[in-house]
Amino acid sequence: MCLQSRRDAMFIETLSPMQLSPVGAKCLSPKNCPNFSIEVAYGEKGELDRAIDDWNKAIELDPKLAQAYNNRGAAYNGTGEHDLAIKDYTTAIKHQPDYAQAYNNRGVAYDEKGEYDLAIKDYTTAIKHQPDHGKAYSNRGIVRLYLQEWENFR
Repeated sequence: MCLQSRRDAMFIETLSPMQLSPVGAKCLSPKNCPNFSIEVAYGEKGELDRAIDDWNKAIELDPKLAQAYNNRGAAYNGTGEHDLAIKDYTTAIKHQPDYAQAYNNRGVAYDEKGEYDLAIKDYTTAIKHQPDHGKAYSNRGIVRLYLQEWENFR
């Protein structure tokens, strides 16, 4: 499997079903639909910069809205701005310390940068906060497979 394809798949898997749903596109306020990720709608059109602008506005309106930081981080990650994504995921976690999806997403960004130990740590923390977070288990397994950490597959 091509490394780029694996990373692309991991990014897509960080999105919730609502984020991929056309119904989610009708949600206009991140406060009303905190799991909706407008960067998906813009991303399909190649307009992640517009998504980032929208999340900037959401953050301006509510600077403690963890979901807005998480979603802007996903948009940054989609543009290859992994350090900005990590900063946003870290801010989301600061505002909501048990936010499993933000840990998972930050793990994806660390993986993108080749910082695999930090990625595994974040996936593990996501699982700790949400034991049924299948994507975090999958992402952690993908990294361990890539690193050939066979002893950790038990």
